[in-house]
Amino acid sequence: MALATLGCGALLAWGWSLRDELYWSAERGLGYSLGIVGLVCLVALLGYSVRKRHRSLRSAGALAPWFRIHMLLGILGPTAILFHANFRLGSINSAVALISMLGVAGSGYAGRFVYSRIHRGLFGERRVLAELTRDAEEGFGAVDRVAEQVPELGAEFVGHERWALERNPSVSASWRRFVAVRRRGRALERRAVAALRRADRDPGRFLEAALAEHLEALARVAQFSAWERLFSLWHAIHLPLCVVLFAAAAVHVLAVHMF
Repeated sequence: MALATLGCGALLAWGWSLRDELYWSAERGLGYSLGIVGLVCLVALLGYSVRKRHRSLRSAGALAPWFRIHMLLGILGPTAILFHANFRLGSINSAVALISMLGVAGSGYAGRFVYSRIHRGLFGERRVLAELTRDAEEGFGAVDRVAEQVPELGAEFVGHERWALERNPSVSASWRRFVAVRRRGRALERRAVAALRRADRDPGRFLEAALAEHLEALARVAQFSAWERLFSLWHAIHLPLCVVLFAAAAVHVLAVHMF
C-alpha cells in the first residue's frame, strides 16, 4: 500500500507539472476515460462497507482483503479523477464534485492513520480496551509496594489510576488526558523513586521497572481511549462527506451528458 501511495504521489506530481500542456480533455479521449475509471473506483469503494455491514456476505471472504482493496481504490480513484479534471476546478458542478472528492480522500487518509492506532498493524485485528486495562491492572502490585513504603504517595497513585482508567470522558477531556498522561506518570514515578531513596529504601531495579511498566500501561489505556473517541468522531464526519461526494458526482455526470 505504501508503494501504491508513493507511485500515485509521483504520478500526481508529474501530472501537475503538465497541467498547462493540455495533453488531455475531460470531454473526450483519455481524459474522459479517466473520469469513468475514477468514478468506477469510487463506487467500488462501497463494496467494503457493504461487506462489513451485511452478515450474509461473510462467505465473500475475510474483511482484511476487502479493506486492502478499499484503500487501494481510495488511492487510484482520486488520482484518476484529478487527471480527468486536469487539476482544475472547471464549472461549478465539477468544482463541487472535485472538492467533495478531495475532502473524502483527505478524510480517508486521516481515518487510515487513526485506524492504525486501534488495530494491531494496519490490517490487523482490532485491539481491545479490556486487554490494555488488564495489562495495567497487572502492575498494581508494584504500586502497592511503593504505597506501603511511602504512604503519602498512595492517594496520588490511586488518583492517577482512576483518572487514566476513566471510561467515556468527553472528546476534549480524552485528548487532554492523551497529552498529559505520560508526563504525569513519569513525574509520579520520579517522585516515588526519590521518596523511597530518601527513606533509605532502595526500590531496586525490579520494582522501578515494574512501576514504570505499570504507568506506561496506564498511559496506553488512556491514549487508546482517545483514539477510539477520535475514530468515532471521524466516522460521524466521513459518512456525510461520502453522501455529499456521490450526490455531487451524480449531478456532475448528469449535467455533463444532458447539457
